[in-house]
Amino acid sequence: MKTQTQYLPMVFEVDRARFLERLIAETDAAYCPAPRFTGPIVRVQYRGYHLTASTGRAEGDLYAANLLVERPGDQAQAFHALDYFYDPCEAVSYAQEWGQLWVDSNE
Repeated sequence: MKTQTQYLPMVFEVDRARFLERLIAETDAAYCPAPRFTGPIVRVQYRGYHLTASTGRAEGDLYAANLLVERPGDQAQAFHALDYFYDPCEAVSYAQEWGQLWVDSNE
């Protein structure tokens, strides 16, 4: 019986460590803010350019329209927060249309 009681404190220490890890993880999940929403991404090819329209949550309930314009052999152009929208799909659509207008005006 002595050998069993000798290892008993070690078992409690391991369980205590697991309990504390789980408690901390559950507390973090309950009180930490959720990760920021990354909205839809649309990739299109337009007149030899690759347009990547995306959105991300901005201040409040707004979504920023972002755009990446790439052309093989040229440096990529990034446009952040072209405008702000309440709907992420509207933000992506606006960024895509804005990119097509940018390509038309720069050709």
